[in-house]
Amino acid sequence: MTFRKLFYCFSLLSSTVCAFATVQQTAWPTPTGNRGGQHYSSLDQITPANVDRLKKAWEFHTGDVSTKVKTENPTTFETTPVLYKKSLIFCTPFNRVIALNGATGKEMWSYNPHLDLSRYYGQSYLICRGVALWKNRVFTSVQDGRLIALDADTGKLVASFGQDGVVDLNKGVPNLNISPDEYAKLGVTPDVQPLAHNIVPVSYSSVPAVINNEVIVGSSMADNYYQNIAPGLVRAYSAETGKLLWTFNPIPKIYQNKIGAANTWAMIATDPKNQLVFIATSSPSIDYYGANRKAPIPYSTALIALNAKTGKVVWSQQLVHHNIYDYDLAAQPTLATIPVQGQPTPVVIEATKTGFIFVFNRLTGKPVFPIVEKPVPVSDIPGEVTSPTQPFPADAAFRLLNDRVLNPSTAWGLTPLDRYWCKHKMESLRTDGLFTPASLKGSIAFPFSGGGVNWGGVAYDPNTHTLIANSSAAAQVVRLIPRAQADKIGYSKQTDGPGSNLVPAYGSPYAMQRYLFTSPLGVPCNSPPWGNLTAINLETGKRLWQVPAGAVKKWFGIRTPSRWGSPTIGGTLVTGSGLIFIGAGLDARLHAYDLQKGKALWETNLPAVASATPMTYSVDDKQYVVIAAGGGMGSPNDLLGDSIVAYTLP
Repeated sequence: MTFRKLFYCFSLLSSTVCAFATVQQTAWPTPTGNRGGQHYSSLDQITPANVDRLKKAWEFHTGDVSTKVKTENPTTFETTPVLYKKSLIFCTPFNRVIALNGATGKEMWSYNPHLDLSRYYGQSYLICRGVALWKNRVFTSVQDGRLIALDADTGKLVASFGQDGVVDLNKGVPNLNISPDEYAKLGVTPDVQPLAHNIVPVSYSSVPAVINNEVIVGSSMADNYYQNIAPGLVRAYSAETGKLLWTFNPIPKIYQNKIGAANTWAMIATDPKNQLVFIATSSPSIDYYGANRKAPIPYSTALIALNAKTGKVVWSQQLVHHNIYDYDLAAQPTLATIPVQGQPTPVVIEATKTGFIFVFNRLTGKPVFPIVEKPVPVSDIPGEVTSPTQPFPADAAFRLLNDRVLNPSTAWGLTPLDRYWCKHKMESLRTDGLFTPASLKGSIAFPFSGGGVNWGGVAYDPNTHTLIANSSAAAQVVRLIPRAQADKIGYSKQTDGPGSNLVPAYGSPYAMQRYLFTSPLGVPCNSPPWGNLTAINLETGKRLWQVPAGAVKKWFGIRTPSRWGSPTIGGTLVTGSGLIFIGAGLDARLHAYDLQKGKALWETNLPAVASATPMTYSVDDKQYVVIAAGGGMGSPNDLLGDSIVAYTLP
């Protein structure tokens, strides 16, 4: 036991922390370290005192990148490996599963599901964030709708699972395929139908979860393409046989076959002791238009505890009411045990795209820290009925964006000219603060739909009850365009710069347009920092520190000042020695920070942006830190990559 752990053990004898502190975790069975998504390892060979000595141990190239192979979607490499015996197992954007020797990085086996790369997968990128382990099996979900079981030692299909190792996830999903006649009823013109037919409306990019002898899967949706898309089913299958055990449908009966989504594309957390499964859901379809769904949909954009054996709801908390903002719950619920009024209390933590942190009693769903309902702006779209209030953490420590406001008076630019451009552009848009609805003239969404805390989630150090969150602060313009006008413009033409093409939103009176709100120089129109790393003590509810995270690499390889930070996609890793590791920024670097003060201790250049979460493991008494570096987050094609990189002490 290290001195640090001994100190915390003696100073907190009245709680259960001591038991956590004595555990030497060498396993890494899920991409987030454990079933509760803590992103924590007790390994402590790499310390704040020696982290600056880290050197690259090995680098492996998968070859699965859209710059090398023709694909309909670009790739984003967001995987985090798991550790099985002495091998690292992970998936690629093409859904290949690869096992590497953890000490050398040499390939031990690989499995290719032969994903059809000519199809358009509705989430816009080719993504696979990781695999799940159960005994000696590896479970992986393929974007086209297959759940596959592999032998972890050989990479061979497990014949006793499903049909020769494969379960068809598309079986039994309502509204999965839309016929030409149905498209015509939705107003889809014939010239657009071929585009629509090439879309895979339901795909599977996230990681299966395991509890008992069950493997549980959610899904991703092309939820801005048409209104009556499939519902966001969460399903449990037998890990032995692949038999369907239960299904949870978040869409109320009154709306089934009329709208869909409210899906779980975030990673799922499991609590075997209490037989609970924790899911975080998204908005119903269509994201930015809700006049067709005015009745309550309580399980949309909600943190939900399900009974692991039946799939029935134990409790739920809706964290965005009548979601017309695309503020999905993208982060995996994180399970922890913290002192509440002196008593060890099981909690579940959910971070949001608005930069909010909510903490609930894991067994009852009651808030541990107060939540208040605050008035929010009202929609001016005919027929839309905005929720008059939204839930906010009462304590400012849990509002990571510090209640920042973006309006013409706070417009920012590198030069007076682009600041003027941002200010002038903003004056023509609706800027009413957080939860400003989409409008016909265009609205500023701040933070943007990829902002706050995204799918990378948060990390938790059980020794000190410290929560670590990386958050993004950038804005986007969101506009609804009447159908007749949108049909004339077309759905493939970019009307306001990169990323501004229209999304059809068939079944509603409007198409949708959104794009990042940046100056002509490509710089956000809101002031930096554009990304922060924040530490909160969950025993006291106090913020410990907040520092800018990462940088942006632009303009012929020049990096912005570190005090500006960077939008981040991916998560953090916390270790037993008091280190935080994070890539996640647009600077193509891996960083290490001190847990106690947030001081930057080490960084190294990566072959590409790391839109992924790092992990750590020990092989032959040697600790390694590994991260996938393959671009993403809108990286230009020439900045994409396919690397898994490992670091260790010399």
